[in-house]
Amino acid sequence: MKKTKIVKVISAILIMTCVCSCNISRNGKRESLADKLERRHRQRDVRPPKAEIPKPPKPPKKPRQGKLMDYCEGWLGTPYRGGGETKQGVDCSGFVLNVYKDVYGIKLPRRSQDMEQACKTTKNLNELKEGDLVFFNNKAGGSTNHVGIFLNKDTFVHASTSKGVTISRFEEKYWAERFRCGGKHPLKK
Repeated sequence: MKKTKIVKVISAILIMTCVCSCNISRNGKRESLADKLERRHRQRDVRPPKAEIPKPPKPPKKPRQGKLMDYCEGWLGTPYRGGGETKQGVDCSGFVLNVYKDVYGIKLPRRSQDMEQACKTTKNLNELKEGDLVFFNNKAGGSTNHVGIFLNKDTFVHASTSKGVTISRFEEKYWAERFRCGGKHPLKK
């Protein structure tokens, strides 16, 4: 009886070993684990190497607008603060004052109305060049009370009460309705 038990145990072990080490291949034949590993290895060696997909070229950077844009980028995001003239907080005329002093070496008056008086003004945006001043009236019927710096025919940089120093578009309804004029400072080349 002991021999029968031993034979049954050995048979069970052999059956389990066979079941565990054999698999059925894709074509329905039994395949040992070693055969399966060898087949996978051959498949890897036979497969052609993956073609390296070239990365698309990076789009060209937008042309820089020289010293003015370099300087203004350092101010973008600066919070608005009435009467402020530093990167801790600045108002529109304080921002323009700093730009003109540091980029062009020109000392401007502190108030936007006085800046407008110091410039040769035009209502035509097409006559303005990068760095010229742009003036706005945020109150109907009033005089100039906001100033920014012309970047191109579409955009200007300024200190907004809601966004701080930012770049805005002339076509935005708010600014289109409030645009007064542009100005060329006589000392700016």
